[in-house]
Formats: sequence, C-alpha cells, structure tokens
Amino acid sequence: MTSLSRSGVIASAARRNLSATTPRAGAARRASSEAHHGEHDSSSDHRTETLFTPFWRNTFVGGALAYGLVTVVPAPSESNKEGGAISKFIQRRIADPEDWLKKNEIHTLAAERTAHSRIVAQGAERPSIYRYKFPSMLEAHSPHLVPVGTEVHIPARS
Repeated sequence: MTSLSRSGVIASAARRNLSATTPRAGAARRASSEAHHGEHDSSSDHRTETLFTPFWRNTFVGGALAYGLVTVVPAPSESNKEGGAISKFIQRRIADPEDWLKKNEIHTLAAERTAHSRIVAQGAERPSIYRYKFPSMLEAHSPHLVPVGTEVHIPARS
C-alpha cells in the first residue's frame, strides 16, 4: 500500500513540476495574476492635444480663404444688375425657366398616367366563377374514410 500512495505522491509532484516548467502555463498564470497591479493613471500614455493638428490647420486656412473671398468679390450694385462673379457663375449653370416648365409638364403627365393605371388596377374585380385548371381533380379523392352524409352520390348517366 505504501508503494501505491508513494507513487501517487510522486505523480502529483511530477504534475506540479511539469506545469511549473511549462512556459505557457507559467506565463498565463503570471499574466492573469499581475495584470492589474500597475498604475492606471500614467500620463505618459496620453498625447497632448494641440491646435496644430492637420484638422485645425485646414479649418483655419479654409476660414481665412472664405473670409478673403467674401471681402474681395464685389457685391451687386444698382449699375451692375447682373450681380457679382458668383451670381454670374450660378446663372450660367442653371437651366432656363422654360426648360423647367417643360420638364415639370412631362413629369405631371407621367404621374397622371401612373395614377390612372393604379385606379384601374385597384378597381378590378375577381371573376364570379372560379375556373379550375384541372376539373378532374374534383373527382380525385379517396373513397375510404368518408363520413356518412358528407358527399352526395350522383349516379352516372348512360
């Protein structure tokens, strides 16, 4: 009996030594036990925020350019009824009002046609007679397990 208990002690000691010498097991145990013992508020991990990042640089440059554009471009005056450079650019890019009227008329006619076809489709009714695709299917049923009085017997005429 002592040999069995002694071999059990040796086997458990061997298992303990094996797990202690295994690098993965030891590293995992150390990482999980010591992971949260460091300082959480170390200021060396945080970057300092400044206004000299590319985003703020581009914002300031864009604002300065917009301000310069507003101050340099002349405003429309009484003698110049066409407006400034920006107004001329917009007038060149926008289509004539007559073109817009033609486009709106075409769109209105298409909407009327669609509404009419929708009214026709919604007002349609199903036929009052149901036409079977295969009328012989009415007679294709099992003659067994039919309760008494549920079917009318129609004798065949000859």
